[in-house]
Amino acid sequence: MVRFKHAPVEYVLAVLRFPLVSDFGRFASEMQALLEPEYPLANTFETVQYRLDIGQEGMQVTNEKAQMWQFSSLDKQWAVILGGNLIGLHTVQYTDHKDFLGKFAQAVALATKPDRVGVKVVEAVGLRYLDLVVPRDGETVEEYLKQPGLLPSGIAGVENIDVTEGIHACSYKTSRGILRFQMLRNPPSVFPAELVTPLTIANGWTDRKVDRDFFVIDTDHGADFQPPVRIGEIDVMENMVGLRQAISDIFLATSSEHAKAVWNGEK
Repeated sequence: MVRFKHAPVEYVLAVLRFPLVSDFGRFASEMQALLEPEYPLANTFETVQYRLDIGQEGMQVTNEKAQMWQFSSLDKQWAVILGGNLIGLHTVQYTDHKDFLGKFAQAVALATKPDRVGVKVVEAVGLRYLDLVVPRDGETVEEYLKQPGLLPSGIAGVENIDVTEGIHACSYKTSRGILRFQMLRNPPSVFPAELVTPLTIANGWTDRKVDRDFFVIDTDHGADFQPPVRIGEIDVMENMVGLRQAISDIFLATSSEHAKAVWNGEK
């Protein structure tokens, strides 16, 4: 996979869903002790929980009322999410997929250690990338796309209108599950509304403002295991790398050669 020196990755989220644990308080306590060396800052949220659903509309991460824990690094650039039926990792300091997915697999491995309340079964896994593309001075957003038609734009034959905001969205079926692709031009917030939660707000991740024409590539890819499988019967890392491959392929297929040169420091 291609790695750019200045990739426009803004945010990445990985999630693994499992059957609801019977004693979440004990599970969270044991996980806090295991995660403390890397993620020493702990916060609990009583009114929000991520729910991962994978269907025809892609990997939908929604909020439900329930207790949720977040264990963050000291600089709050990385955090592990823990709920009664999921564990996740998210960051705004992404460097490359091996580093990120390795940290996610490590967090999942820790979640299997508690004997009575640890993760034993996997129901679903999912991965989501937000890429923020802001053209340099004198450039246009169209210059960054190989397929400009994917970008919400003006309407041919209609004069005196300028695009202020727009979305292109589509879902695809893959060999692993469902992939959802969105291209958002000048959205009100770089983070989609469903990702502006107490967890991301607590880490100070949702304050990014852009004062020029820009777009966000929002891609998620999820696999639903029917029936669920024992955690020891699947390779979590291999599954996440597979999900990431399709996301990477779409990103490369939609990015222009000019964009790739800019992100690689060649221009």
